[in-house]
Amino acid sequence: QVEVADPISTSGPIFDGYLNTLDAEIFIEVRQVGRYGLMMFRERLYLMLSKLYHYRVLKKTNVYLALVLTTLPDDAMRPISINRIFNEFQPAITNGLLKVMEVNFTQAEAAELFIEEGNA
Repeated sequence: QVEVADPISTSGPIFDGYLNTLDAEIFIEVRQVGRYGLMMFRERLYLMLSKLYHYRVLKKTNVYLALVLTTLPDDAMRPISINRIFNEFQPAITNGLLKVMEVNFTQAEAAELFIEEGNA
């Protein structure tokens, strides 16, 4: 969780991961683009980016969110959902606050993800 002097709220998001490199602080969020798409995630993403923006201004350091979007072979909403993220959050992408990466699983890779422990 990021401690930030936020003029609006004291609550903050919990990120999936964090890396502190020599030249950046990278906060990581991983999301599957599935049947529900990313519509429900939009407000959470906005909150994350807002907190990281305030943190960046306060610390005067290179901070960004690495958003990893995963898709399974049957994720029909992938192009629409991902394009919407790119369109709505273009300012954050342009100023380096958001970097989006896609991981597309093949049918075989997806099958391996869902193997039950008893069957492995």
